[in-house]
Amino acid sequence: MRKNEPNFNRLKKTLYLEEPDRVPLVELWIDPVIKENFLDKDLAGLKETTWLSSENLEQAQIEVEFYSKAGYDYIPWSPPFNFNLSVASSSGEESPNTEEKYDRNCVPKNVENLTKDNFDTYPWPKLNNVNFSFLNKINQVLPNNMKVIVRIFGILEQVIPLVGWDKFSYLYVHDNEFLDTIIKKVADIQIKAFKKAAKYDSVGAMWFTDDLAYADNLFASVKFYRKHLFPHYYKMSSICNKHELPFIFHSDGTLWKVFDDLADIGFNAIQPIEPKAMDIDEVKRKYGDRFCLIGNLDLNYTLTRGSTEEVKEETKKRIKSLAPGGGYCVGSSNAVTSYVPLENYKTMIDTTLKYGEYPINI
Repeated sequence: MRKNEPNFNRLKKTLYLEEPDRVPLVELWIDPVIKENFLDKDLAGLKETTWLSSENLEQAQIEVEFYSKAGYDYIPWSPPFNFNLSVASSSGEESPNTEEKYDRNCVPKNVENLTKDNFDTYPWPKLNNVNFSFLNKINQVLPNNMKVIVRIFGILEQVIPLVGWDKFSYLYVHDNEFLDTIIKKVADIQIKAFKKAAKYDSVGAMWFTDDLAYADNLFASVKFYRKHLFPHYYKMSSICNKHELPFIFHSDGTLWKVFDDLADIGFNAIQPIEPKAMDIDEVKRKYGDRFCLIGNLDLNYTLTRGSTEEVKEETKKRIKSLAPGGGYCVGSSNAVTSYVPLENYKTMIDTTLKYGEYPINI
């Protein structure tokens, strides 16, 4: 592995469509199994979720060690609050994979979802009870040239589990008013979290994750998004502008119908440009002057089932076609999952460090 020198300014320049010293590496999420194998350490006693308590600086130090050694200029952090009581940390028979040593979030069966009857009594998250002090404490272990990217998990990503897909679809057609009430409640809490996190000196960017689409189309109409969803995105964007923080957006699926909206909202970057949904070179041609593009290395085959040579060639191809002039960060087409072979992951990193230096000459 080539040695990396973290520098958040490198990433910030890229997010603002400027040309840095080299192409940055960016991921939405990296499985703790990958981190453990990469560092060659047994981290079973320090599960990924424990450091979200804002108290565990030992875990924070491990995160800094991993992300800096793996070529990143930041560490991610998400405020530890959850909208959906049906999502609980579980293990054993309820876990999706009982062979894994880390607990996983899963949705147990027979759980009552949010309804009109229990809306007012539902235990909505209270940010006064959410500990943000990690964003101060991280300064004890965070190098001066690294920053935290705060991830807030999206409106639809919270609303749909709250009511279930069937009920969401019913409300979408028959009761927009109640659906909008839920959306506003969720968005209000998230916007308050944005305001709270953005003020910390350790924070370098904000990342909002809200899947809007599947491979062939949007989950809902553009009209619905513009009326019920995007106004809340604008509020988040204004917070980022106030604090001079780049604003990153994650959504899988095809986004052609909403790219102009997302640009007008003020997102600086889009991740991950899902390969089966969109051609990233076409996105670059049409929107490369409005968005930094992040990711796109294929999880369906290349990173998961391909050879290291195939990973190397796809990484070089993305850098060659997308990186000149700035505005591209290497990464997977979603997240680095536990079933990505470690050597493939390392190859993506090493290829970026070797061939991603500016001026690009591949």
